[in-house]
Amino acid sequence: MYTNYDGLVDFIKTNGKQVGPRGKMTTEIIGATITVPSNIFIRRYGGNTRLIEIETFMLLGGFFNLEIFPFVTSARSVEMLSKQSDYGPRVMREGNWSRAVTEILKDTYTRRAVVYFNEPAQESNDLACTTSMQFLVRDNIMHGVVSMRSWDVVYGLPADLFMFSNLLHAMARITRGFASGNLIVQAGSLHMYEDSEPKAYQKEICKFTTDFFAKSCGDPNFYKEAVDELALREASIDTYWVFDPKPADFSPIHIGGI
Repeated sequence: MYTNYDGLVDFIKTNGKQVGPRGKMTTEIIGATITVPSNIFIRRYGGNTRLIEIETFMLLGGFFNLEIFPFVTSARSVEMLSKQSDYGPRVMREGNWSRAVTEILKDTYTRRAVVYFNEPAQESNDLACTTSMQFLVRDNIMHGVVSMRSWDVVYGLPADLFMFSNLLHAMARITRGFASGNLIVQAGSLHMYEDSEPKAYQKEICKFTTDFFAKSCGDPNFYKEAVDELALREASIDTYWVFDPKPADFSPIHIGGI
């Protein structure tokens, strides 16, 4: 089933069941698989593109700076970001990202290029929603397979698809310059919180392009400087990515296995 973001929300509302972990009521699909091309950005109504770009650069740069977020989002959102959101240090920690790069360089068709978002003894209240991301090269195209224990369709999904797509582009570039293919996300719980449903509709879906990977040359200072520029509004939201809005009926989201 191919659809747009509105169709994905409707799918959850139609097929999901009510459940309330930690007392927060959600409509949930168990064991969902979502596939999108790795150049898609969903502009959800009320979404914060600048915040998503900052989170993406922190991920690619391997750092996390909570003090930046008050410049671009509300105090409530900053509180939500204080736990489980430090993806950069988790992914780029020693022996994680670099090991996946090495596996691909040793064997293009490896199934062992996996990065992990949690430590084995991670405290439960600091357990990242994303558990792992696998990189698979087939026919000289690199695909990303993401495993998530929990995925919120309103606040999480639009930002996550963008961040994971950029992570895929980074891995494809620094290994052998592969083309980037699909992003496949397998979610244990794909859900929508009851109180966020009014915000769960689409503004537009864009295709994006970027050339900052060539400019950064793997320099972590590039990402830190870009974060500062975005936070202080010295850079616009289209400084680093070019967004091409597509028609309302553009339906790049595939629900279900390939």
